[in-house]
Amino acid sequence: MNFYRGELAVFYPAFATESMAACVELQGASAANVENIEYTTEDHATIEEWLRKNIATTWHSAGTCKMLPSHKNGVVDANLSVYNVRQITKSPT
Repeated sequence: MNFYRGELAVFYPAFATESMAACVELQGASAANVENIEYTTEDHATIEEWLRKNIATTWHSAGTCKMLPSHKNGVVDANLSVYNVRQITKSPT
């Protein structure tokens, strides 16, 4: 991808500086010639440690709307349009 400029260090595992997986700052107009990383056993351990410290779940306060006909207590139709709600359009001023 022509817009790729390298890893974001703040969210990147702390690989050893000599590791091919170490975070590097890329220079130039395009970083299209980035090579594949060859991970060592130590790199895999670093990734596992990073995951154990950084991966978490989050609670998202959202509800659901029953998709059924309104006469069966549905809230939205198959197009996710809410029953009994009109779209109000403003005229250009």
